[in-house]
Amino acid sequence: MSGLGDIAKGLVGFVGDAPLAHIQAELAALAGQVGDLAQELERTKDSVHWEGGAADAFHRHADQRVQDLRALVRELDAAAGAAGGVVVAGGLL
Repeated sequence: MSGLGDIAKGLVGFVGDAPLAHIQAELAALAGQVGDLAQELERTKDSVHWEGGAADAFHRHADQRVQDLRALVRELDAAAGAAGGVVVAGGLL
């Protein structure tokens, strides 16, 4: 085997499957926690019943933070998937 296969095999041999599986689990758990935080922020935003410019600004700011948190969840899920892919690929090499 040469090239990318050797690099991947060496990487998996260097870090080992167990640490990568642990990293994958940690990333997935973190994604869940960030998702929960986004939901809590959205519930909090929806529970605000005051009106006016400050309320509008708060809602816009909260909406942006919810979007940011959901984007972070997608990134964490992708990273967890990538770590899982390396673990699976390592088992195939």
